[in-house]
Amino acid sequence: MPFTFRLRATTTPNRFLLPGDHDSPLVIAPEGVVPIELFITQSGPAMPTELIAIARGFESEATATEAGEKARSALRAVGVATGVALDLGRDESTGGPSDYLKDKAAEEGLILRGRFDGLDVYEEGEVPVKVLSISFTGGYVSSPLNQFTDLLIHELTSRGVLAGDLSLAIDLYFLTDHEASDRARFLNLVTAVEVLSTREDRPETLIDLIDSFIAQTNLHISTAPESDAESARSLVGSLQDLKKESIGSAIRGVVKRHIPDGEYFDGKPAGRFASDCYDARSDLSHIGRSATEISAVYGELRRLVKTLLERLLTEGE
Repeated sequence: MPFTFRLRATTTPNRFLLPGDHDSPLVIAPEGVVPIELFITQSGPAMPTELIAIARGFESEATATEAGEKARSALRAVGVATGVALDLGRDESTGGPSDYLKDKAAEEGLILRGRFDGLDVYEEGEVPVKVLSISFTGGYVSSPLNQFTDLLIHELTSRGVLAGDLSLAIDLYFLTDHEASDRARFLNLVTAVEVLSTREDRPETLIDLIDSFIAQTNLHISTAPESDAESARSLVGSLQDLKKESIGSAIRGVVKRHIPDGEYFDGKPAGRFASDCYDARSDLSHIGRSATEISAVYGELRRLVKTLLERLLTEGE
């Protein structure tokens, strides 16, 4: 029996144009890709909009899952390019039908499947599968979203599954649209850059110096009372961590590699601005406040993160 994937994403209200009246879904059928049906539902005027992508006819669960993950990566890339912040789900059921509803559906010749948040892959048997929806109104994605769908077709044919760190960074970037305060948005954006950074080894001469400190500390542990030894063992862990550059330096490095110093954010070179934002996040995380006026720099930080993600997505094509 063939397999189907159903990918459900949500976005904050008014970030998608509402659909027009159509009798059939918008079908995206790039060359070499199984056709994907797109539609949206709006669960009331104050509820997030749903974007649902469905593709059918896969030979196995594995091929359906791979295609679903590629579609999720494509949607992440398109969301960054168009400014549509998508929550692409946690791949878990968010509610199932009661036994009564299942029985009633069976009487109509249907299998009723629970509501799923994220990517759901299932087998289509001889009996049609109907996915439970609690939306009050619905419709199909229509022509006002041409920019979105044109980019989606491009991404589906040119990109594989995104790396885990880039996927997470995009999700954190999107999450800022769902946060209520500038401080929470700011924390998410700095964390997105941190996810993309890699802490490099310090110079060999410094590592040798750290190793000598570790050796001295281990010697102390061998003779110290247990109360002191426990603290000393913790110190050894901290010393091992010092062999890598600091997180702030790693953040500055990843930004400078992809955004030249000639591009300025809040009047500063990109790397320096990113490093200053990391310092401000550290203050917020540890003492709950920062000398930096978060609301004043949030917009520029969002622009920097969007620029960084776009550069990484372009390089990965």
